[in-house]
Formats: sequence, structure tokens, C-alpha cells
Amino acid sequence: MSTFDYETNPGFIINRTARSLSRSLDIRLRNTVGITFAQWRVLVLLTKTHDGLSQKEIAEGLGLEAPTLIPILDKLQKDGFIERRVDRNDRRNNRIFRAKRTFEIWETTLECASKVLTIALAGLPDDNVQIMKEVLEKMWINLQANLELSNKTPATIAGMVSRKQGLQETTAAQQQQV
Repeated sequence: MSTFDYETNPGFIINRTARSLSRSLDIRLRNTVGITFAQWRVLVLLTKTHDGLSQKEIAEGLGLEAPTLIPILDKLQKDGFIERRVDRNDRRNNRIFRAKRTFEIWETTLECASKVLTIALAGLPDDNVQIMKEVLEKMWINLQANLELSNKTPATIAGMVSRKQGLQETTAAQQQQV
């Protein structure tokens, strides 16, 4: 009979840490700017990519099902953080745009995220943080490759390959510096 120590398993530790990071940021965002971590993720995606994503694109980008995303978008719209506009090419779809209020709070949300990360990384040497990032990135690439092989979705595979190439280029550049 094999033994499995759940509490020392890297997957458990990563999951527990991610939940604590999310919860800590959620509390700080709620208290500072009045949005949740889930709502902030939508705003981050729109900022990282571009305004005008469809609800389906946002759901896919965040790894959410549409029924989970809709109430998040409803609340963001009600509170003036986003606007829904009918897609000119397909009136059945909405496109999501950041509203003025998002731009007003954006820097404050980044400060919230930075403070939470500073707390999380307190006492860790920079070298350890860099190694942790590389290890987590490699684990993510491995898992994405496994998921993509089973799902075979070309768009995500292209994104995964692009991200993997970027990591390989970064790693090669770091090795040249040594």
C-alpha cells in the first residue's frame, strides 16, 4: 500500500498558498476599492489583452464557465466598472469594455496586489523567489501540455507554445549571464 502525505504534497501546498493569496487580495480589494478578487481578474484580463472581449472570450481566458462569469459581469456593470456593448458583427453577443471607474481605481488595485505579494514573500531571498517562479512556470507548462493533448484546442496550444518559447528564451538569457 502506497502512502500519500497530502500536507507535504507540492500540489496541496501550491493550492493552499494560491487560495491564501486570493483570499488576502480579495479582502484588501474589498476594503480598499470595493471589488472582489473575481471581479478584479476580469479587469486584469481586459487590461492585459484589450477592451472589447466577448463574454465567451473572458470566460475562456479566466477558465470559468459562462454561468459563473455572468453575475461577476453584472456586478461590475452595476457598479460602473465595465460597459457591455452589443457586438456590431453579431448582435447576439456583447463586448465588454472597461469604464471610467476602472481607470480611476486601477493603480490602487495594483498597490493592493503588490502589498499582498510583499507579505507573502516576506523573508524569502530573491534567489529563492526566482527559483520558485521558474519551477512554478515549468510545472504550469507541463500541466498545460498534458491538458492540451487531451483537449486538443489549437488556440490554447498556440498560447502555450508561445509562453513556453518565452520562458525558454528567458532561461537561456539567464544562463548566458552566469
